Amino acid sequence: GTAALTALGLERLDLRRQTTFDRFVFRMFDSGCAERILGVVARSADAALLLEPGSVDVLYVDGDHAAAAFLADLAAWWPTIREGGLVLGHDWSLVETPARLFATAHATAALPSDTKERPDLTWTQTWTMRKP
Repeated sequence: GTAALTALGLERLDLRRQTTFDRFVFRMFDSGCAERILGVVARSADAALLLEPGSVDVLYVDGDHAAAAFLADLAAWWPTIREGGLVLGHDWSLVETPARLFATAHATAALPSDTKERPDLTWTQTWTMRKP
């Protein structure tokens, strides 16, 4: 309880005051992946400039779902994805049209996840795109 936390010099976290980045950091440490993941707080296009071309194996896109903003994110990050690397995202119903346009222009395909095999993914409407 609270007394045990106080005895250890810790305070109960007020989850209502956490930032998105705070929650990201906690999840990365809880998952055991913190050593392999780089979290950057920046505008998407600015963050993409920090990485070398072809240096990203997997990119998860979760930004503005408006077509122009979504396409700008993909265009900014595409050079950083290695050949054979994956771009993942969610909210397929909101990004399907621009995702397919981008994929066609880059000789690949944007595909919704197979929710028949993974019905637990249905709510997120996940999608993938592999860089050729």
